Amino acid sequence: MWYNGLMADIETFDVYAMASGTTYPEDTLSICFDGKKARQYAQLERKIDSAKRDDDIPSLEAELETLKEELKETSVTVLLRGLSARKREEINDLLDSEFGILEANSTPSKERARKERAYYTLYSIQTITNASGATASVSDWDVDKMDQWLVMLPDYYRAKLESKIVELTFKSDFYEQVEISTDF
Repeated sequence: MWYNGLMADIETFDVYAMASGTTYPEDTLSICFDGKKARQYAQLERKIDSAKRDDDIPSLEAELETLKEELKETSVTVLLRGLSARKREEINDLLDSEFGILEANSTPSKERARKERAYYTLYSIQTITNASGATASVSDWDVDKMDQWLVMLPDYYRAKLESKIVELTFKSDFYEQVEISTDF
């Protein structure tokens, strides 16, 4: 029997190793830091869609492809992983210790909400990879550095990042609550 690449011996096996191999949903998000070229790219796409003559399309598509390659050089790919319920509880405990326990049905302060976003992002990001394939880790970042990075992101990408984290959090919660009813 195989589990996450480990052979489970029928006589004995390491249940700790199996549990440490637990995986959560992952997804990637591309973030572009050159707004001027991104706008040019969007304008070219619209030009292609509205081109009246088929003769114009090949040259526009070639221009679009060149711009796409230039955009890749100013972009990163962020690998995100959903958070376990335990990690989400840990974040809430950190926030409660700093801001006090949030009363039921109350709205968190702007500072608490900002810090919560930074914690979720910090713990969700696994790696950030640039166009040349170099990978950076945020594992040595603290929540304040993550908050600063989020402030530097263009609004559009910050919103996409937050949306993706919410989606993965939902998927992780579903994963932890689902009961597999299949006999193996």
